Amino acid sequence: MITTGAQIRAARALLDWSRPELAAAAELSRNAVAYWENHPTIPAGHHRTPYAIGRIQRALLAAGVEPIVDPAPGVCFLARSPKRKARMHSEQVDCGMAAAGV
Repeated sequence: MITTGAQIRAARALLDWSRPELAAAAELSRNAVAYWENHPTIPAGHHRTPYAIGRIQRALLAAGVEPIVDPAPGVCFLARSPKRKARMHSEQVDCGMAAAGV
């Protein structure tokens, strides 16, 4: 589950996607993606997952990136992701922790 806006930014960085590319993949407006990227935390618990967050998460999962929350919020390539394999060969990195500067 996506818990921070920084996770969305980190996922875009792993995929080398622009905000408009994520918006298109999630079938949302760029403003919706920007809105949630700028949230330090995403509502959870008794609240229903916001509609846009569900769409963003599905788009990222389809592209091969999943959110992680333990030990800290971040994102990783799925093991079966073709992008992960290509990135592993070129950069020797398979996981990106969410960071405010991403």
